[in-house]
Amino acid sequence: MKRLMPLVLALALVLATPPARAQTPEQTRQALKQKLIVLLDEWEDISQTSASLQRELDSLGSLIAAEQASAARMKAQEGELRLILEGMLAEESPLKQMEQEQRQSYHRQLRALYILGYEDGFSLLKSSHDFRLALQRSRIFALLLAAQQQRLAELRAAGQRLKQVQVQLTQRSQQLLRLRASAEASRGRLSDLHKQRQVLLSRLESKQKALIENIGALKEAEARLARAFALPAAPGDKDGRSLPGVLAARGRLSPPVEGRVTSGFGRGRRGIILKAGKLAPVRSPWGGEVAFAGELEGYGRVVVVDHGQAVHSVLANLASISVHKGQKLSPGDQVGAVGDDGKLYLEVRLKAKPVDPRQWLRLGS
Repeated sequence: MKRLMPLVLALALVLATPPARAQTPEQTRQALKQKLIVLLDEWEDISQTSASLQRELDSLGSLIAAEQASAARMKAQEGELRLILEGMLAEESPLKQMEQEQRQSYHRQLRALYILGYEDGFSLLKSSHDFRLALQRSRIFALLLAAQQQRLAELRAAGQRLKQVQVQLTQRSQQLLRLRASAEASRGRLSDLHKQRQVLLSRLESKQKALIENIGALKEAEARLARAFALPAAPGDKDGRSLPGVLAARGRLSPPVEGRVTSGFGRGRRGIILKAGKLAPVRSPWGGEVAFAGELEGYGRVVVVDHGQAVHSVLANLASISVHKGQKLSPGDQVGAVGDDGKLYLEVRLKAKPVDPRQWLRLGS
């Protein structure tokens, strides 16, 4: 019953609009081909849109990463500025204390000089019996006063510089905060856009999967129709279209026989065994080319189909082979028949490495 589903699905696609009169098998095949072309066109459009979306997602991811790095750098700079400001504020209190002490000392010395009469210079001279001593004392007081004034000027300049640096640090810190907030807002917008694109891409991928199944069903139905009515190969069958790659069809490939899995993949087993009817037809899961057809030690009669993109299916334990090496195949084309024991051995290989066929084909349990 499961093997009839692709044909039923394909015919339902073709006969969605009832024809004015009954169709011949050849007309039905042409209708299948036309529907296939439409689906392939849709597949190409969706694939191009998906590729464009993926590029946009990659670009958005890079922008988001750059915004995150920029925000991290600004946060680090802000932390460094805070440390510098804290250090300068720690130095501010001793500086203010020193300035206050120097001012007090300066004023005390000024008062002392005033008392000594230094303001007019004559009283200092009058109080001294030795003119040289008086002159020397005057010079000492002048030097002392000059030193105190210089120290006071330096303290004032240091205080002024401290205030300027504090203002600059505050402005720089505020600027960094604004820039970081702007960067985070930008990153938020980019993240929202990234999520929207991901949702759209996910929907397109779901549609691609449905298209893959319909395309495979149409190709299989066309092959079945040709076999059922012994239709000749269509001359000039060159619509220039090819099936989507087998990697895109992963999980949607047709089962090679009607049957159930009796032996699974893994634990030393490189393939699975499908139990089918005696001499049941074995079909190609997807389009491709016969890479090998003949006897192989340990496998019996074997057909290996090259599906492209480094993917091969190995169909073994056959009673007969109906294809030859180099033959082009469509999904559903018969390649042979199951042996008398009704068991088909199936391997799927990706880059020559066995992988679980149940992840590639629509198989029953």
